[in-house]
Parts: sequence; structure tokens; C-alpha cells
Amino acid sequence: MKTTSTRNMVAIAFFSALAVVLMWFPKFPLMPSVPFMSYDFSDVPVLIGTFSLGPVAGIFIVTIKNILYFITRSRSD
Repeated sequence: MKTTSTRNMVAIAFFSALAVVLMWFPKFPLMPSVPFMSYDFSDVPVLIGTFSLGPVAGIFIVTIKNILYFITRSRSD
């Protein structure tokens, strides 16, 4: 059974924190005529972490990102 090393845990925490910070930036529309098609910059750290650490780490990064976003967002959203 393989255990998670400290290096992987720190990398997951770093990518999650970076994704939460990038989540606060506005979304970029891909085409101005279609407003529902937008790009979220917080996906970049998730993709980098997934490709460098593996799919399980990517799931952890997304989960931590979403939990932190729901904790820190304002009630008026």
C-alpha cells in the first residue's frame, strides 16, 4: 500500500490554494456572442496538478477548491 508523501500533500495544498485565489477572478468569455461559454482560470492549477501528481490528487484538488470556495463566498451570491 502506497502512502502519500509530504511532498504530494504540500503540492495538493498549493494547487488548491492557487485555484481558490484564481476562482475569484472573473470568468473569460470564449465567444462574445455566446455568454454561457466561459473559461474559468481556476481550472489551470487543477489540470497541472492532475497531470503532475495523478488523477486521485486531481480529485483532491478539486474537492478542496470547492469546499474552500463554498466556505469563503459571500451569502449574497
